[in-house]
Amino acid sequence: LTSALAALADTGKVELEARSETHQHFKLEGLQDGLQEWNQLARRYHRFLPEPDLKSHPTHGQPRQNLLQALDTLYRWQDDISERVAQEERLSVEIADLSLLREFLEQDGARDLDYALLGRCGDSICVRLFVLPIDSHVAELPASVISQHSRNASHDFLLALGPAEEIKTLTADLSGIKGRPVAIPPDLPRQVDVCHEEVSTRIEQKSATLDDIRQQITAFTEQHEVSRAVGQILRLEWMMTHIDSLPASENFAWVTGWTSEADAMPLNEALKAADVDGLAHCPPAPIELKPPVLMQNPGWAQPFEIFARMLGTPSHDEADPSRLLVVIAPLLFGYMFGDLGQGLVLAA
Repeated sequence: LTSALAALADTGKVELEARSETHQHFKLEGLQDGLQEWNQLARRYHRFLPEPDLKSHPTHGQPRQNLLQALDTLYRWQDDISERVAQEERLSVEIADLSLLREFLEQDGARDLDYALLGRCGDSICVRLFVLPIDSHVAELPASVISQHSRNASHDFLLALGPAEEIKTLTADLSGIKGRPVAIPPDLPRQVDVCHEEVSTRIEQKSATLDDIRQQITAFTEQHEVSRAVGQILRLEWMMTHIDSLPASENFAWVTGWTSEADAMPLNEALKAADVDGLAHCPPAPIELKPPVLMQNPGWAQPFEIFARMLGTPSHDEADPSRLLVVIAPLLFGYMFGDLGQGLVLAA
């Protein structure tokens, strides 16, 4: 059924509908748990999931079996990338912190500090660098905390030294104004210029490693055909959401809708190309139903259909003005620009 719906939809010439005249309905039983597993995977790995492949033909078989196969693909992919994802996330944080530290080192107030000492935090005395949103208001600090403020065009920086407990409390307080600590490596050189060069070198090295890890993740994504598996799951999720009342039995499904084709031959060819055992038929439309309206114009008039759609698609007993607008719309715009030019002349 999934293959049949996808094949018909890919033609772009049908509008499907659900029927309720039969007693037996299509039920996607046993999919809810699998789709919950998919949602958990999607939340965890959303940055690494590729665009879903919705163009390839769906996998034949029962929907639940197809879902389990797609999930199995994703779990095998997860096994291969989980360690690399953890490395990617750790390196991304380290590079972000080093980039902020480099910004701080470029400030005038950062030149007189000993950076070999700043990275050391003892049990009693602690040094911490914070990055804050620009123009942040920091409440008065405890008397036991020594601080230094600086800023650039993007951030405010606060370097604080004091008792470890006071610094811990300050960290919690600054989080309320979207401030966060920036990790200072413990093995930095003393001089600011040498320290700046060292930080830049580390950023370059970590960025190269990060690029290599991301390429490995991409390679595993292609190897496991994750795009196809995601597309299969999204099809099933869409079916579960939109067509729960489609008449069907274990071996039969009845799909109805409207088409702009004069006969069913193109639809049957689409089903055959998708290897679907199905038959499309175009009987006369039921007189008690009102078919949807589709505007049919030559290519040169189709761009002007937008004007008609602004007021809604014309009904069966209304005229389609698109072909007239091919002449009228340019004339009206020409008149408008003529009035504009005359107005500019008069104003001058």
